[in-house]
Amino acid sequence: MGTNNIRSEKASLDSLNQTLAAIRKVSDPEEKAHLLLLAAELYADGGCRCEEKEVSYGERSDEAMACVMGLRKGRDELLATFKELVS
Repeated sequence: MGTNNIRSEKASLDSLNQTLAAIRKVSDPEEKAHLLLLAAELYADGGCRCEEKEVSYGERSDEAMACVMGLRKGRDELLATFKELVS
């Protein structure tokens, strides 16, 4: 696999943020459940992109480190949303 074929995690993380905002607004349990599933899938997709960057560029590369930092921020937002939902 060439490094030029690696998709950016940014699209997944941007969509994750939009999905988390939608989760906070929606009241229908079915719709909320679907959005929660989507959020989990988007977070997982971002994680896959980071793994690809670590393998291709190296774990300590600027590309991989920036990806991991973005993913951590997404995880923090995901956790904050989950906490809101259960409290």
